Amino acid sequence: MPQPNVNPSSLGAVLRFASAGQTPRERRAELIIRDRIYPLFFRVPEDQAEIPTSRADPFVIACLLTCMKARCGLTVEGLVSSGLLANLADFQAAFCARHPDYHPITITTFAELPPTRDAEAEGGLVAFSGGVDGAFSIYRHSPHTGPSDAVRRPIRAALLVHGFDVPLEQREMFRDVAAGCVGLTDGARIPLLTVETNLRTLPVPWVDSFGAAIAAALSAFSDDFRFGLIGSAYSYDRTRLDHGSNPLNDPLLSSDQFQLVHDGANFGRIDKLRVIAEFPAVRRHLRVCWQGGTAHNCCRCEKCIRTILMLDFLGAPTMAAFPHMVTPVQLDTLVLGSSGAIDEISYLLDAVRASQRHFWWAAPLQRCLWRSRLRVFVRARFRGALRWRAKATQALAPANSPEPPCPANLELAR
Repeated sequence: MPQPNVNPSSLGAVLRFASAGQTPRERRAELIIRDRIYPLFFRVPEDQAEIPTSRADPFVIACLLTCMKARCGLTVEGLVSSGLLANLADFQAAFCARHPDYHPITITTFAELPPTRDAEAEGGLVAFSGGVDGAFSIYRHSPHTGPSDAVRRPIRAALLVHGFDVPLEQREMFRDVAAGCVGLTDGARIPLLTVETNLRTLPVPWVDSFGAAIAAALSAFSDDFRFGLIGSAYSYDRTRLDHGSNPLNDPLLSSDQFQLVHDGANFGRIDKLRVIAEFPAVRRHLRVCWQGGTAHNCCRCEKCIRTILMLDFLGAPTMAAFPHMVTPVQLDTLVLGSSGAIDEISYLLDAVRASQRHFWWAAPLQRCLWRSRLRVFVRARFRGALRWRAKATQALAPANSPEPPCPANLELAR
């Protein structure tokens, strides 16, 4: 339906939906912030029955953190599902409580749509990239593989996104990754859907925005499913509310049309591996690696190393997905580059101590943990000094040259 045009120069940001380029299998939008335009899209392959929704929900969810980072209110030239804007107000409050560099914004839209109730569009969609968390959600909730005492959610399919872990230009690698994921989902007897999107071009740190990006991709299929599952990275007793995906924030990206569920947080990764390692398809096709540059596990990066060690801790059978064991040299040179990786190694070492068993790799892994914690501490102090210097410089700036509320160059606002 035709909509009145809004002048972006008079507002913080505008999310616009041009009629050109819109097809049943591709939805496009533009995020306009002053003189910057960010074209965005969701695209599905020709042989896939499910197509992206015509509602604005996925684009609103995807663009929200960019606007919060830039302190720009958002005007949506489209229709959103009822309940979404109210939930996003709560999401912003929760997110800003843990991320002081982000700020709550106002969102306005032309109208809200009530939920549709198509009897054929029931069941759920699981976000999946080949790793432990998604595989656990699939095998836990599939009626063909889930344990009999589990409280299952009626999932119907899994969703693999091209443009998140695998860059859009690496099409051959994505085909290989998808083939492995199909092997794993076939083991649970559910189909694998794919979608392409360029949401990672938005100027906001991926470590902050990946949870919202996953929610946006799942919400793109809200006409065909009733809920989406996002696999938990941490158990409830170790959850981190500053993590890009967590049990507090993820459900607040829901609408009356489509529910987002943070799934599996009552299990740690060792518990998840204990469950899924029993299935032959998982032993062949599990893929946790995103640094190796191939569709297979490199067995050298931090994620591969910790998964191999967790499997060794469990005494699990050798997996074809991990053809090489960890070596002492790897542990002597391993440096954990993020607080999330440090948390996972600390979790594994806590499990080793609780088991009172001896593993040759426990001592070198503990030394790796000490090195990495020191490195993260030094980097945090250095960044804190830089932030203090920036604030001091701003405080001493002339009063007649205030910083604009909506930076024209968003990369500088990161």
